[in-house]
Amino acid sequence: MPIVNLFNQALLCCKISKEGYNQEMDNVYNLIDQAQLPLNLAAISIRELFFINVAPCDIYGPEDEVFRILVPKGTYINKTTIKDLLLKGNVHLFVKNKDRKEMITNMQNSLTQLTRSLSIGNSFEKAKGQMNLMSINLGQLYHDPIDDETLQMQYLCSKSLAYFLMKNLDLLEPLYSDFIKQKHHYILMQPLISSMLVLGVLKQAGLYNDQEIENLFIASYFKDIGMSIIPPEKYDQEELTEEEKKLLIKHPEYSVNILKGRLPLLPSHFNIIKNHHAFSMLGSELNKMAPSLMNDGDIIGFETVIISVMDIIAA
Repeated sequence: MPIVNLFNQALLCCKISKEGYNQEMDNVYNLIDQAQLPLNLAAISIRELFFINVAPCDIYGPEDEVFRILVPKGTYINKTTIKDLLLKGNVHLFVKNKDRKEMITNMQNSLTQLTRSLSIGNSFEKAKGQMNLMSINLGQLYHDPIDDETLQMQYLCSKSLAYFLMKNLDLLEPLYSDFIKQKHHYILMQPLISSMLVLGVLKQAGLYNDQEIENLFIASYFKDIGMSIIPPEKYDQEELTEEEKKLLIKHPEYSVNILKGRLPLLPSHFNIIKNHHAFSMLGSELNKMAPSLMNDGDIIGFETVIISVMDIIAA
């Protein structure tokens, strides 16, 4: 008897129709897909949607204890779309791992456009958008600190922003105040806040030329990239193990290791990054737990003091 006939007979014996069988199999495959889906998803920030006009891929979120497509690919994204997500409590969003690079590329294209047109049109709005995108992009760099493309993007944007702020000092305070209200995670907010304070103080002091201030702004901005060695879930954890504390204490050293040979910083700038916690509460812990970081040959100058103090104020 042919295989097809045997299969049909089996279905009759089990009193299951072909349609019923197909439906059951579809349900099984759906369950398997749903079980595997979390393994294939990467988290994104809902802030990213503010800089996207059309969803480049399906955007998922947890709903009724399973992951569902909340924003289908090709959906036009505006304030109403984002508001609806927030009202429904859909703040934890995900895309498939294979689509994450496309989302990042989309963000970087928007950041490049804003950076190139800072002085065209409404400078305040352009700079505000650039600062928000820089923080989102910095989160992507923390996730993958050896990504040269993202690091160079951050470097070029920080140079551009420093130049813009020095030429528009009247916008420094309102941009600073507005940026704080955006409530980015402090790990992503503090580098920019402290660097803006450094720029304002040095510019008003009149002791440094614009190129020197720009370089110190960049050194300040990248000084905490070593925090990327610490798992993100540990950032908000009140109690850390001794090993986790050592990781935290040594983040200035990790910052130097990550940046050296990849950014055109002077040895004095790397020395500043290495010692930028010398005057903070973390500095005393650094001396106790990692005394080797503070070498006898290190020179802690006025620039290190300024960057350390502004970092404390920002914190």
